[in-house]
Amino acid sequence: MNQHRLATRAVFVLSTLVATTAIAQIPPIQDYQVQAGHMMRRLAFGPKASEYAAISSQTDVDQWVLTQLAGNQAVPADLTNLVAALATIPPSSNPRVHDWTITELRQYAVAWALFSPNQLREKLTVFWSQHFNTSQGRVDNFYKNKWTNDAIAADVAVTTCWKQYEDFRANALGTFKDLLSISMNSSPMRIYLHTTANHKSNPEPNEDYSRELLELHSLSPESATGAKNYDQTDIQKLARFMTGLFVDENENSSTGGILNDANAHDFAQLDILSLTGTPISIPSNLTMNARLDLLVTELAKHPETIDHVCRRLLRFFAHDWEPSQVPTAILNAMKAQWGLSGDITAVVQAMVTHPKFNNNARLWKLIKTPLESEVSIQRMFDKAIYAANSTSTSALLQLSNRISNAMPQQMFTFPSPDGYSIVSTEQTDVDMALQRLIGPTLVYTGNQNLPSTLSVADLFSLLGNVTINSTAGDIATATLMLFYQNHWDVGNHADCVDILNSNPDGSSGGPLWSDVNITINEKRDRLEFLAYFLAGLTQNHTK
Repeated sequence: MNQHRLATRAVFVLSTLVATTAIAQIPPIQDYQVQAGHMMRRLAFGPKASEYAAISSQTDVDQWVLTQLAGNQAVPADLTNLVAALATIPPSSNPRVHDWTITELRQYAVAWALFSPNQLREKLTVFWSQHFNTSQGRVDNFYKNKWTNDAIAADVAVTTCWKQYEDFRANALGTFKDLLSISMNSSPMRIYLHTTANHKSNPEPNEDYSRELLELHSLSPESATGAKNYDQTDIQKLARFMTGLFVDENENSSTGGILNDANAHDFAQLDILSLTGTPISIPSNLTMNARLDLLVTELAKHPETIDHVCRRLLRFFAHDWEPSQVPTAILNAMKAQWGLSGDITAVVQAMVTHPKFNNNARLWKLIKTPLESEVSIQRMFDKAIYAANSTSTSALLQLSNRISNAMPQQMFTFPSPDGYSIVSTEQTDVDMALQRLIGPTLVYTGNQNLPSTLSVADLFSLLGNVTINSTAGDIATATLMLFYQNHWDVGNHADCVDILNSNPDGSSGGPLWSDVNITINEKRDRLEFLAYFLAGLTQNHTK
């Protein structure tokens, strides 16, 4: 089997499958409909068939984009009811009145992604929560180590993470300055990156937040030309500046909020980022809160921050360009709309209306994250596993568990400071392939009781009468029918048979599937390779 032929066919078949399957209920595609689909895959968690069908002209496409940029459509009652069925949202003054779990918090985020009409706001909420990554598990451990009542500690931990997510949602289309301030002034961030013990009396305060503030949240380590944006001295100075950034640790009165302690803050003048040619100086004669606000203001308008954030938005929404390959035209158009505080709506509008965003070379060229895959397949087919107005959350629980565990895209508990990767190609590694077949299988079969992980044995149990000793042709037919119904052709079938008759690395010369000398383990290896190939074809994995 020719690997290049297989890869080329995969790309072709993938786009064919999307066109014929995902929009089967929609009139024949015209140019404006191609653009509508592109916009709905990139700015939303995929189009709903009914929503897509409503697009009848270029004016409709433009209006849909403008509506998403406004991000203020009324929340439907169905979504409100579903959210209410998940858990009681606590009043901000007392986060102890509920008993949320991290699983319910994930359900909450998935429900909004599925049913909110403000899809761009939801996509950006996910983007910002990954850009300013924190971990609920670390917050939970922090309070449990401080307090005697683990139940209250768990409540406060989940609620503060929920509050941060809600703040990102409210400001997702606002300014970058406000988003940076939300992150800095959230207890999850302060706990996650260890500012809570940084007192001016400590000669070597923890540098974690200072480092990530420069490396991930604002400037990035290097400019586009490869020049360093900061050095270790900058990080050390910033760590001393970031003293007194505490959280409320009082178990009897805690709201899980932040505490800025001026008595613990080092008021020395801050001078950093001289390497960039645009240094930042924060004088000593201001209040602590004014100094923090000035730092956020200066970071938000710094040229290297503008460049870094615009490039990340492009990578998430437009294309997996390497830094040296980003077209300067679209990047400069976005940067020109930034302003002093980072006008996210204007920046995103400049991006999505640029020819580089809308030309045919961008179509179907990004791989979806697990969250996008699982949510979008239901939206595309208008066949959600459960009704939006249902008070039953068992199916939602199963969906969010698959997203957070089996995939794995562990919402709210990403282990590393840079969060879940937004690099498209990292969504397709072999270990994730079998798991990525669960979503399409669930939709096509209506089976709500699939295992949280899908093994080769599970695959055969879904194929019915086909077994590991069936012919390669029969296995290929049954597998394609299972995942694609009738939306495949003889070329797809031939490629599946080729895989089953070839070595797991794709090379020929080994025993055929029907050969008496092939071992069970060799057959399983080939089946796993087949699963990987099918995962690559699955129409809900590209956007």
